[in-house]
Parts: sequence; C-alpha cells; structure tokens
Amino acid sequence: MEQQTPNINRAIMLAVVDEAIEWYVGHPEHYAFDEFEGVCAYRTTDGKKCAVGRWVAPCFMDQVAEMNSAPADEVLSKYPECLQPQVSGLNTFFWNALQSAHDAAALDEHNYPDDDRNWSAARFEQLTHRVVKGDFDNLHPYFKG
Repeated sequence: MEQQTPNINRAIMLAVVDEAIEWYVGHPEHYAFDEFEGVCAYRTTDGKKCAVGRWVAPCFMDQVAEMNSAPADEVLSKYPECLQPQVSGLNTFFWNALQSAHDAAALDEHNYPDDDRNWSAARFEQLTHRVVKGDFDNLHPYFKG
C-alpha cells in the first residue's frame, strides 16, 4: 500500500499538468498575467487564474488572491486547507514547480507573442517529465524545503 501512494500522486500530478497544458498552451489570453504589475497572479482583477489558482477552493480564493506575489509554498503554509480536495495531498515542491512553469510560460507568451517556437508547451512538458521521473514522490504535502 505504501508504494501505491507515489503512483496515485503521480497520476494526479500528471492530470493537473495536462489540464494546465490544455488550458494555457496556445491560449495566451488564459494566462493570469497582470499587465499592470508585470507579474503572474493567483487571480487577476479580471478573474483569470494561474495554474495553481485554478486549484484553490472557491472559499479560499479571496485570501489567496491577496497573496498574489507569494510563492505557492508560502500560500500553502498560511492556508494549508486551501486546495480542492482532489489535489490537496500533493506537496509544495510540485505546486512551486507548476507555478514556475506557468509563470515562465506566461512571460514567454507576453514577451515573445510572435515567436513560432512553442516555449510555453516546453515549460509544462519539462514538468511532466519531472513528475514521471518521480521528482516529487515521497515528500510530505506541506514540506518546506
């Protein structure tokens, strides 16, 4: 039973990354990039959400949105119950990596909108490879490293 948990968590992580790829790649208008601040946000003023923000439970979204510039591990440390139940067991290393992939992809799309190379897809695909490799296995959900 103990060996099954990493595989279950990997499947959930892969589903989260796949959802991000489907939602963001090829759709730069979906990124939660705050034009005024020049940074990504858990939720922008027009309601767009970042790849992590999309998994925040609605009842916590206002609190999390107040921490728009904070890294995912800081948000999860302050609000450990803020994620939707189906993803609440995933560790902060994964959420930080997802946040980094989203932010880098959003900046690529913002700074190089006419570039033919699909950098945003590559950002998320790198994360997929890390999940498959097991980089996020056997880590406590709220471990701060």
